Amino acid sequence: MLLGLAFSGWANAAKYSVVLPVEASGLECRARAARVSVLFQSAPGVEKVDAVDCVNEFSSDSSRGEYRVYSLAVDYTAREHVQLASAVYGSDVNGFESAAYYGAFATLDACLAARPAEIAAFEAHAGVSGLFVACLPDEGQYSDAFYLVIQGFGSAKKELISTDFGRYFRKGEQLSSGQIQWLAAELASRKADVRLNDGRRLLYYAEYAIPTKLETVAWFQASNQCAEQLVDVSAIYGRASAQALVECQQGEYATRMVALALESRIDGSQLIPQKYSTFDACMKFKPAVEARELRNDPRRFLGLVCARNTTGEGFVHLKLTAW
Repeated sequence: MLLGLAFSGWANAAKYSVVLPVEASGLECRARAARVSVLFQSAPGVEKVDAVDCVNEFSSDSSRGEYRVYSLAVDYTAREHVQLASAVYGSDVNGFESAAYYGAFATLDACLAARPAEIAAFEAHAGVSGLFVACLPDEGQYSDAFYLVIQGFGSAKKELISTDFGRYFRKGEQLSSGQIQWLAAELASRKADVRLNDGRRLLYYAEYAIPTKLETVAWFQASNQCAEQLVDVSAIYGRASAQALVECQQGEYATRMVALALESRIDGSQLIPQKYSTFDACMKFKPAVEARELRNDPRRFLGLVCARNTTGEGFVHLKLTAW
């Protein structure tokens, strides 16, 4: 966090403070702080480095020996706060943004092994030098993973974007191999550089975040009831200006239709009260009901799915609409 206070020593100057995690690199904390002071003194707009204090330390054993990270509080005087481009290889508590909560690496060794390539990627995409680097335990209460943080002076040309699909899954579940491959290809077509795509977490560099949604469209008693509607539901997502991969995934007791979509405008689904005793009857009257819904709501209506009635017997139409 950066703090600014009025300062009368220089015109239009103020005091600022920032806390940085910095690898020890074989130095004791005071010696490492002295080097950071020199780096900050050379940053654009900095009039004076007032102090660099050691305020915390993390240390752990790795396969490479002891690994230490210092938390250094930098107080400086400048015309404005120093811009720091930052990439954090983790996600926030909701899984939507790059942050330190869910770390991208299962172990410290995995984080350290990835470090050189990710510094190179940061420098290539952000367009600044990775001066301050650290692998640290993430902030998840029930997690023992690690995140990598890379920072440097300047404004990033491209940001590290994070999406954590964990909120969609139970423990042990992940995207299918087809979804993983499709997602990588779609992001590459948008000139995103995918750094991690392991079926639960997605990290990529891009100029802006690409909205990604994983949705269970409907449940079915028989797999053929799902397969018969795959083309129709893919077309529905197309009408919502979305690129989507729609799959039928077989569970222990039922089949679910799952859509992995980019930039989807689908608002959700609503159950139409009319019930049908069989799936065939639901499909038979689907065109007539679609025509009626389109006539009544031409701007938002996208299409129907015949699905099992989850609140009773038989089958119903699920109406998908755009926001």
